[in-house]
Amino acid sequence: MAGKTALLLEDDDDYRQVLEEFLSDFDYAVTSYPSPLTFIESSTHCASLTPCYDIVITDNQMPGMDGIDFLRLLHDNGCKIRADRKVLISGFLTREVARTAEALGSRSFKKLTAMDDLCQWLGNLPA
Repeated sequence: MAGKTALLLEDDDDYRQVLEEFLSDFDYAVTSYPSPLTFIESSTHCASLTPCYDIVITDNQMPGMDGIDFLRLLHDNGCKIRADRKVLISGFLTREVARTAEALGSRSFKKLTAMDDLCQWLGNLPA
């Protein structure tokens, strides 16, 4: 299943590398950034009618902009990535943050169990 792409936003370098390797094991070509602002500064805005990435995984607490605000920005800008293909991960996942992520169409996972949750989520995504 080559050709799948993932956008990953995570400010912890070590954890980002672990997630990159993890997603690669699921045959995703991963584009990663240490924060939403570095993604915004270094990328062109997607003007395509199709999604620019197959999935998005974002940490919540990052410098400059948190993951919730990034998901909101994607939503407000008409991002074509399906809502069921967005995930917010956080070491400090509160009910309020989880509800906000859900309202934006995103799943949310605690970092402590993120690998297991992501494995199950990726395994259940339709082709």
